[in-house]
Amino acid sequence: MSVKSKPKDIFFELIPDKIIEYILIQYDIKNWSIIPFFSLNKTVMDLNQRTNTSRKVLIRVKNKIFFLKEFPWYCSNKKFIESELNFINFLHNHNFKVVNIMKSLKKEFFSSFNKKYYFLSNFIEGESWTKSVQESKNAGIFLGKFHKLSYKYKKNCISFKTENVFDSAEKMLNLAANYFSNKFKNNKYFKEYLIFSQNILLINKNKVIKKGYFNLTLPIHGDYNPFNLIFSKKKDIIALIDFDNFCFDNPVHDIAEGLIRFSYLKFGKLTSNYEDIPNEYNKEHAVSFINSYKKFNPLIYSKIKNYIKEVCIILAIEFSALGILCDYYEPEKIKLLLKSIKNLEKETNNIFKFIN
Repeated sequence: MSVKSKPKDIFFELIPDKIIEYILIQYDIKNWSIIPFFSLNKTVMDLNQRTNTSRKVLIRVKNKIFFLKEFPWYCSNKKFIESELNFINFLHNHNFKVVNIMKSLKKEFFSSFNKKYYFLSNFIEGESWTKSVQESKNAGIFLGKFHKLSYKYKKNCISFKTENVFDSAEKMLNLAANYFSNKFKNNKYFKEYLIFSQNILLINKNKVIKKGYFNLTLPIHGDYNPFNLIFSKKKDIIALIDFDNFCFDNPVHDIAEGLIRFSYLKFGKLTSNYEDIPNEYNKEHAVSFINSYKKFNPLIYSKIKNYIKEVCIILAIEFSALGILCDYYEPEKIKLLLKSIKNLEKETNNIFKFIN
């Protein structure tokens, strides 16, 4: 996961109509209208060009609906954008379930305005995650398919950005410490949380490196979670979306993140916001996700199985710091968060007794 402070947004998280018009002209689209609402799991959602990380809007052109997205601040550079969109196009051309990126009049997969970049794609209508075990199983299978294809694309990875789970977790912890040093300055549990998390992170980082983390690298999604998957009513996966954390890394990053997101973190309804502090893995979801991945991609899993537990611990620490940064955890809950982190290794070892 990319970790950068968000700059001030002078448009208050809206894409102005004038910018939309300018961008769409680059695709030879002149008559259009904005769709402010859409249906998700029988709930009316207000898109309204707003989001926490990137600005986006649904566009109606005649009888078709398109999705216009501005690249977020943490990945808004031309070199990365070209790599990301070329990779998505590769996946689409190999019949993998992703959006179809439209080419502009310049024959490019992106357009730009005032040093910001945008892409236009078809809109894929579907359902959001309903926390069913079948969805976890299908997500494991789908990730296995994705890694088989990304392994084939490995030769084209010269210009990809490289990342690893350790640096991302360390940056997230540092951001939490810097931004909330005043808010939690009298909270002894916050200081203990930071010290304990940093020590556990370092211990597991050294273990994973010794076990060969850097011996296996390929293009990964970098943010594989239930909210970046579109499901059908039958719980099948229609598409994988949001490649803005796409990078060149060990595929265990995606696998462990999927496991943590589907079976450990506690989310609210139809939102990626944390609902509560996690204390244990959901056995059914964890086993369904990992076993389905193993069955579909046994080669990759055999290469990462000796250090996936350590990577799960590292990512869980990163997501705990993210929870602090996003204000999901109030000061009075830091004591419980510390307890959760202290139990993390035990809980992770316990769940893998049912997997390996």
